[in-house]
Amino acid sequence: MRVNSETRDGESAVRELLHDLMTGFPDFHATSAKLHHADDAVIGEGRVTGTHEGPFAGVPPTGRRVAYPLVAIFEFEGDRLVCEKVYFDVATILAQLGVLPQP
Repeated sequence: MRVNSETRDGESAVRELLHDLMTGFPDFHATSAKLHHADDAVIGEGRVTGTHEGPFAGVPPTGRRVAYPLVAIFEFEGDRLVCEKVYFDVATILAQLGVLPQP
């Protein structure tokens, strides 16, 4: 099971991450709830939902639905996006998939 803090840097690494998400959760859906503005960043709060219909993080498909909050930080230099950081609780996802016990 691959569940740690991973940095995905560059176009091919981000494409691989998105491919893994779309394979594991073909109905993957992210919604934005709030946006916060800083001098050199935008912080977004949102929610992700999806049904686990393909392998994800080494876990075979369970058919279970997941729903979890996330925060994304978009950093800018002038009008150029230079970094995106996404934070979410992997333990919540694994508990919803039945891999970890519910708290």
